[in-house]
Amino acid sequence: MNLIFAVVAFTGGALLPARRPSRVKPRLDIPGVLLVAGAGLFGTFLFLTYYLQQTLGYSPLVTGVAFLPFSAGSAVAPNLATIVLMPRFGPKPLVASGMAAASAWLAQLGPHTGYAAGVLGRSSWPPSA
Repeated sequence: MNLIFAVVAFTGGALLPARRPSRVKPRLDIPGVLLVAGAGLFGTFLFLTYYLQQTLGYSPLVTGVAFLPFSAGSAVAPNLATIVLMPRFGPKPLVASGMAAASAWLAQLGPHTGYAAGVLGRSSWPPSA
């Protein structure tokens, strides 16, 4: 199997058809969006882990328990977004408003912001004012 991949790679794909069928179009934007979304989630959770442990003084176990409401939110929010909000507004306004809301939420965290008001209250649905 590796020999077949090596031959195809060495010949530059000369053994493969020269054209793709016209109805199949390459979608290179989807992996890029997934990469950016994954990097954003990683950065958010890393920042919140540092915030909960270093600033609020939580232990690793308490920090893990503090992340449990995010699991419920990540199960409910995509369904709400795709069923209710996506047909009404489209994807671009949802992504832009979601990124702006997340940035504003992370910017309001400070050394004297507690878990219930700053982290849990701002991340729960519906967002608190």
